[in-house]
Amino acid sequence: MQEGTFSLRAHDGTDVHVYRWLPDEGVTARGVIHLVHGMAEHALRYRRFAERATARGLAVYASDLRGHGRTMRSTAEQGFFAAEHGWRAVLDDLGRLCDHVTREHPELPRVLMGHSMGSFFAQQLMFERGEAYAGYVLSAS
Repeated sequence: MQEGTFSLRAHDGTDVHVYRWLPDEGVTARGVIHLVHGMAEHALRYRRFAERATARGLAVYASDLRGHGRTMRSTAEQGFFAAEHGWRAVLDDLGRLCDHVTREHPELPRVLMGHSMGSFFAQQLMFERGEAYAGYVLSAS
């Protein structure tokens, strides 16, 4: 598995930390999973999942949501999205990642996977950006 990270700058200047796991050289890429984690966790928690997915030719992208993981600026922010319109801010962040993944892998089908709180973000993205994904996985919704 090829593992890397990068940041996406949100509309309000927040740097959203993103993990990117890609199949090893020689493994044919078959699709992309855009993963959305749950409350009080972080995207790196899904590294073992990404190892198995990339071995099967699936790239995995997962961002640390606002107030979580490496996107959180201090522990005082834990679980805090924004002072105003926080839910919308997270959805916009996820939309930016969707656009980024589409640019990096325009030829591959994308699946949106959300766990727990992330499944509720995924459901809203299904309504707002349904055409961007070939399928959905909702876990502990």
